Amino acid sequence: MKTVSKLDYSLINFIRKILIQNTILDAEKLFFFQKELKPLKYQ
Repeated sequence: MKTVSKLDYSLINFIRKILIQNTILDAEKLFFFQKELKPLKYQ
């Protein structure tokens, strides 16, 4: 189980690095998705 948690932790760090590199793109995506999903919530 310890090896699995270590793998998960390294995977999270890897994903975090990618997210940090693509912060602007992710922010634009989040803004776009929020804009697209908000109308669905109120229907």
